[in-house]
Amino acid sequence: MVRRLFTSRNPILFKRKMGRSVKQIVNRFDEKAVQKSWFDLVSSDNLGEVYKVQSQTSSFVEQSDVIGRDKDRDFIIEILISEKCTRNDVSVLPIIGMGGIGKTTLAQLVFNDNRVETLFEIRIWVSVGDDFDVMKICRSILESVTQKECLLSQLDLFQRKIREALQGKRCLLVLDDVWNEDRLQWEGFRSVFTSVARGSVILVTTRIIEVGSVAETVGTYQLAPLSEHDCWVIFKRRAFRTFGEEEPQNLVLVGKEIVRKCGGLPLACKALGGLMGTKQDVRDWMTVLLSEIWDLQNDPVLPSLRISYYHLPTHLKRCFAFCAIFPKGYQMNKYMLIHLWMANGFLPEMGKFDLEEIGRNIFDELVCRSFFQDVNKIEKWYDGEVMVSFRMHDLMVDLARWVSLEECHYLGEDGWVPDLKIRHLGVNLYSDLAHINSFSHIRKLRSFVLMNHSKNQISHHLMNALCMCKCLRALDLSRSIPPNNDIPLHHLKHLRYLNLSYTNIGTVPESVCHLLYLQTLNLNHCEALRELPKDMKNLMNLRHLYLTGCINLRKMPVKMEQLRQLRTLTKFVVCSESFSSTLSELRDLKLEGILHLGNLQNLKSVADAEANLNLKENIEGLNLEWVIDEEDILEVNEELLEALKPPKTLKMLGMKGYCGKLLPKWLLDNWTFFRNLTELSLSCWARVEFLPCFGELPSLKVLEIHEMEKVKKIGDKDRVSRGSFPSLRYLKLTKMASLVELVGLDKRPGMAEPFKLKIKNCPRLTTIPVIQTVQEVEIENCSNIDPYEGFISCMICLEKLVLSECDRVVLLLEQEKGESNMPVKELIIKRCTKQMFNKSPQFGLWRCFVSLSYLSFESCDGLIFLPDIVIKQLQFLKCLIIFYCLNLIGSSENDGLQLQYLPSLEKLSITECNKLLDFPENAMRHLSSLKIIELVGLREISRIPELPTSLTNAVISGCTKIYSLPDNMYQIKSLARLQIMDLPNLISLPEEMLCLTGLELVVINCRNLEKKR
Repeated sequence: MVRRLFTSRNPILFKRKMGRSVKQIVNRFDEKAVQKSWFDLVSSDNLGEVYKVQSQTSSFVEQSDVIGRDKDRDFIIEILISEKCTRNDVSVLPIIGMGGIGKTTLAQLVFNDNRVETLFEIRIWVSVGDDFDVMKICRSILESVTQKECLLSQLDLFQRKIREALQGKRCLLVLDDVWNEDRLQWEGFRSVFTSVARGSVILVTTRIIEVGSVAETVGTYQLAPLSEHDCWVIFKRRAFRTFGEEEPQNLVLVGKEIVRKCGGLPLACKALGGLMGTKQDVRDWMTVLLSEIWDLQNDPVLPSLRISYYHLPTHLKRCFAFCAIFPKGYQMNKYMLIHLWMANGFLPEMGKFDLEEIGRNIFDELVCRSFFQDVNKIEKWYDGEVMVSFRMHDLMVDLARWVSLEECHYLGEDGWVPDLKIRHLGVNLYSDLAHINSFSHIRKLRSFVLMNHSKNQISHHLMNALCMCKCLRALDLSRSIPPNNDIPLHHLKHLRYLNLSYTNIGTVPESVCHLLYLQTLNLNHCEALRELPKDMKNLMNLRHLYLTGCINLRKMPVKMEQLRQLRTLTKFVVCSESFSSTLSELRDLKLEGILHLGNLQNLKSVADAEANLNLKENIEGLNLEWVIDEEDILEVNEELLEALKPPKTLKMLGMKGYCGKLLPKWLLDNWTFFRNLTELSLSCWARVEFLPCFGELPSLKVLEIHEMEKVKKIGDKDRVSRGSFPSLRYLKLTKMASLVELVGLDKRPGMAEPFKLKIKNCPRLTTIPVIQTVQEVEIENCSNIDPYEGFISCMICLEKLVLSECDRVVLLLEQEKGESNMPVKELIIKRCTKQMFNKSPQFGLWRCFVSLSYLSFESCDGLIFLPDIVIKQLQFLKCLIIFYCLNLIGSSENDGLQLQYLPSLEKLSITECNKLLDFPENAMRHLSSLKIIELVGLREISRIPELPTSLTNAVISGCTKIYSLPDNMYQIKSLARLQIMDLPNLISLPEEMLCLTGLELVVINCRNLEKKR
């Protein structure tokens, strides 16, 4: 009786247990209401700067997707070109509106408008966010202008560099998503732009009216919600995408009522349109329309977005809510996110479909419903990477955080976690992870994702605490420095995702081999990594092994064939030593994505090479690499090469270091085999003498051939047919010492897209076919080319031409009879030794370059005269660069350069032209567009003519015969910087220059002038 009383079916015991459970649930609700759990943070005098990731946007916009903002765009552009802006040096125009209304999109439309591109010399886009960090903004500006990484650390240096880079140029700076209301900070920031040309504008987007009132100088623009009509267009594009042009009338009436509730917010219309596109029953539409969520007051999340979330299928909800671990604006990686979803069991099993395919479908569905945006595919085939980046709108991040508050959290600067039962944690601490003291109270953590931007040291305490989180399924320590490069993993039995990319580990811990559930191991760019653990064969569930950029990896562990689940293997290194895998062990693996096969010279037999590559149809990119010393050229077994035959579905093929004489049959018969190939790169082949044309590859967009010393001919005239290279966008040939002939480019279809052609260091190449559709041509060190009549003039799409060390082509420019204007905008001529402008008084094609805006001569000993008849044709020239042309005299034997015929000239730079005569007296005075002048090493000129009053920046250096500066210097009120160097005979400066109070004057090594000072 006693035993029976306490069985699980006893009603009294059941009530007690249920009461206890209910009490626990109530306590959990109480905890959620309080939300006051904290990480213990240790104070330190040595804390580094905490890096806050801000919302990152870009200037790119797909204009066809934007509805209803044309009038707003035109109105803002009218302000930019109005007298209100042009009379100020720098104007600030804020665009104000609530989140999701389209401020960023409008700024993108303005930024990319042709009128704006023409109006502003420099356009810069910076995402700001709620932290108005002047140093970071200045860094972004400088890197945008210079296109180089900036390593400066002092604000003063940043500001000086920016002033120099923007000197005298009309600029448009977009500051997106600004929250700063501090007037002093704004004024300090604006002072950076004192050197820009008049009419420059800072365009600001903000949600806060006070920001607009503090920043504005020409008023503000309050962005209104979209009209119901425009909202309906946005909505129905997504809602009726499966109906074609037909719009079901029963749904249209309900849909318009739903749109009315969106309040004119395009983001809400996109989200709800994506939701309704999955529902075709009018009852489902009515459920959304009549939802009580529309009536919630003081809701931090837009009701329309909440409705979109509530109507997601359960598995999509889980996947979206997980994204709350990322900071606002974070550029996420599609494939890494899918792997994280997999690790946490968020992807439902669906029969025969792989988890990866299910993950891709979920991702695409969230994109379609506008939960994700700015999807951008970045293909780095030859680096072994294809990355799809994307981000979430700030309002979507708010939604994800709201729906996942108890389980998912992003740990930012504040350092607190809202619930002891947190499951998924994202961390972005820029400099000092050692100061997170304890993870002991969140032992049920499932995901820890470190979002680092530089390699930071992880403390022993943090590492040990993480490795004691026994429920951990995903651990991302990328770009960090583990203590002693040791990562104790023995307790993490449930780990499915491990990311150690960009760390400096030399070996992977053997304990990894005990993680029997591990699905993803990312070791990308672990440059010190020498080998993998020998027992990796134990990882029976491993699906993705990333080894891109592991440049010191020398061999693969044995029995790789046992990794039956492996889908991604980005690198496999063949080793001749025992106790390493052979290539044949990949035979039965269902690999996909990109595969790099290195050290193929170590293959000893056909049996070792038989990996069934031709059957692996999900491989998109294949790199084959041999590494052989020049003294040790090996014969390549043709049968062995046939064993490396790729699948027909391949999109990219790279072959480097191939040491055979004959090509494999599958490459010779390329037109029947590679129907999908878009990129082909062949380099460092030591013995091949002939290459096929590759012109019959229907999808080929990029063809690069590099360093093939013995190849004499590319293409066979007997096999080339009309319609070659139908898809080609870029062709590059470099270091082809024996190449004589190139066949097939002249057979491109007439309607083919324009492409770019680059040929370098091909000294024996004699002819290049007639190419009508080429847009950019760069020919360097091809001195043997004998161009025929019409070689240049037939390039009817040509916009950029660079000629270096190919005198015959340069001289052809003045010999060809040009009958019509050419669209060439940029012309660069380097190292021409034959005398130029010596053949004809009309100078041939030079008369046709009326659209030229950039002209440069560099180290051209053959440039003796630049005739005025040529100069007069260049009415739209903006930039003229003449560098180290030691024999240049002027426009004729007795005249200096006749620059007065260049009304659009904005920059003039002449360097080390020792024989150049004095400029005519009126050569520059009327150049009303000239802003920058650089005269360096002109040792024969004795005077500088009067300069235009538009000038903002001048450098005069090494002109040893100059005694004085132009008398009108004091009239150039716009002059912001004057640098004079190495002028030993300069005696004085015009006294009137003292009135130029805004002038920065730099004087270096002018001894007579310095004596007087």
